[in-house]
Amino acid sequence: MEFKHFIPHVNRPDLTNKAVGACIGTVAEGRVAILDNSPTMEIASQYHIWQAEVYVPTVPLTTAQTMNWMRSMAIEDGLDVFGFQHNDGEPAEGTIDRLYELARTLTEPWGVIFSNYDVCCVFNTKAVKETGEWDWLRFPFYHLDNDYYHRLRLAGYPTIRTGLKCHHHNDASSTIKSDPERHLVNQVYFPGSAQLLKLKWGDACV
Repeated sequence: MEFKHFIPHVNRPDLTNKAVGACIGTVAEGRVAILDNSPTMEIASQYHIWQAEVYVPTVPLTTAQTMNWMRSMAIEDGLDVFGFQHNDGEPAEGTIDRLYELARTLTEPWGVIFSNYDVCCVFNTKAVKETGEWDWLRFPFYHLDNDYYHRLRLAGYPTIRTGLKCHHHNDASSTIKSDPERHLVNQVYFPGSAQLLKLKWGDACV
């Protein structure tokens, strides 16, 4: 089974270090790819200290653009599946191995396998290829997950909740909690994207 394990980064390199460290000694070791969306390229400038490939986009990407970048890379590289881990997510021992083992052995159609929701998860490349891109226009930051997982299920690819443990530092959203400007932008965007989700799907998508 061919795969890469993606960890996008915007800020908090200390948390990214923990996220990468949780992959050491697992099947993801040697397959980790960090997408450096920081404004100062703080990961890329120190690429030699990271036990991972480091990619730098031409300009920093939004969350939706980041998901579409991972999707495109998985399709272009012919990956069977690909992992996605928040940089403030720290999977417990055994979680990563179990996620990829399930991805390898499941025989029924599936779209994404969750641990603690998508803090660390694995996507089926065939499913995301058929489902299409994340909706970057309506949901650049938040509610893109609700929308996309609903679309996966509509396309016949169930989302699978495993209950596997993955610690989400700072009770989630470390990126905006660590940046006052991003926090302010989110206060404006969040209610708007929630309304757009309602307009797109009504009560069918939560």
